[in-house]
Amino acid sequence: MARTLRVKNLRDIPARRKLGAKVKLCGHNTAFRGRIGVMQVTLPPLGRLKEHRHEESESLLFILRGEGKLIHSERRKEVMVYPDDLINIPARTWHCLEASEKGLEYLSVQEPPIQFQGRILDTTLRGAAARRPATATSRQPSKAVA
Repeated sequence: MARTLRVKNLRDIPARRKLGAKVKLCGHNTAFRGRIGVMQVTLPPLGRLKEHRHEESESLLFILRGEGKLIHSERRKEVMVYPDDLINIPARTWHCLEASEKGLEYLSVQEPPIQFQGRILDTTLRGAAARRPATATSRQPSKAVA
């Protein structure tokens, strides 16, 4: 099987709204044969990424611009994050990010990917509105109604 080197410019990738942030999917379905996901995430000034966790995926965040606060774990510990910070978030760790008045932009690399064909997988939101995890294994086939 021939492998092809690909170059993508992030300016050419359309952004989508996910979990309260602007997200650009960077080759989730093709990069690394679908084993690794890469996203560029942008939070506006004082914006907030909704609190969530990934049941199976580990994430690595690299802060590009701005600054903010990472809130993580069951105890909701807070850590300030700045450009060039590299953050490892283990699977099943509750986390959210809050941007400062400067906004916040980062790259997120996940293994396995948390997105496939535009759908968020392997993600559980904290709160009453989202008790069921949105994982591929949690989806039940729809039953025919007579």
